[in-house]
Amino acid sequence: MLICSLDALGKQTMSLGLQHTHFVALLLYLLVGQSADQVTEEKPHVRPLPARGFGAVELRCGLSTTYDAASSGAGFTIKATIESESRSLEIEGAERNPTTTEYDEWTMHEPVMGGRVEKLVMRHANDWYLAVRSDTGLVRIDRWQLERTSGAYGTDRRVSATAIGTALVTPPLITTIEGVTYVVPKLRSRPTFTKSVVHPGLALERIVGLNIDPDGRFLLALIDLGDNFTELRRISLLDPVGTTETLLDSKTVPMLAQAGGVGLLQHRGLGRAIAIRSGGDSIYLWDRENDGDFERVELMSWYYDVREYPIECWVASY
Repeated sequence: MLICSLDALGKQTMSLGLQHTHFVALLLYLLVGQSADQVTEEKPHVRPLPARGFGAVELRCGLSTTYDAASSGAGFTIKATIESESRSLEIEGAERNPTTTEYDEWTMHEPVMGGRVEKLVMRHANDWYLAVRSDTGLVRIDRWQLERTSGAYGTDRRVSATAIGTALVTPPLITTIEGVTYVVPKLRSRPTFTKSVVHPGLALERIVGLNIDPDGRFLLALIDLGDNFTELRRISLLDPVGTTETLLDSKTVPMLAQAGGVGLLQHRGLGRAIAIRSGGDSIYLWDRENDGDFERVELMSWYYDVREYPIECWVASY
């Protein structure tokens, strides 16, 4: 059952008999470089993006500002761009040299086998998920784990096996330098990936947005079915068949049809918010306990979004 009420402020609130998710990132995670020879816990600084647009991380040095997925740790940034023909990725990194305090940059190219990359997302810098469309039209979900390279920065966040319905505290993202001592990129081994197939073939229409639960329980996919019809689907990463559930569609919430991305935020007092940006407006789904059961949906205009949820109320962006 879906219950809607519209108040005088132009804000629409829904109680959802469905379960789960959505995104709008109107902030970016800015990480302060710390002592690079120690294990550090991220303590992000949060700033608004221009015009409250989408974004993942600030590419702080000479890295290009267009990318398909990106992640940061304390003292480094990594980004990936789907290359022409969608059969390889251009990967760029920038790492803070603790001796010079300057950023050392590197670039590499990595092939994708058995199909074309439609979307990719990073749970953190060393844990990537790719949606690869095969020639049969099915979507394969690949997991790429960036191996630890001696002298390089890396991140880690524990994957949860906790089922939906059980409250969960997301563990902190830990940033380290492998082997403790930093080595400039040109003097160390080329980064490599361990690649595995999570789901070999899912029947999904065109994917226009993809994100991942920071605890590794599910993917969120915005699916364009044509004729101005869009669905938000949750794809389980906890079962071997990739159980897919429709959480919301544009028949119920018409503004979903204009959505372009999906992601997750953490509110200081209200808990996890999965939200979607649609034009200048926002769709939020709220999950106070991070148990995967989203209790409340809000549809908000840009003006009231800014007033009700100022940047200061957000403590994390995933």
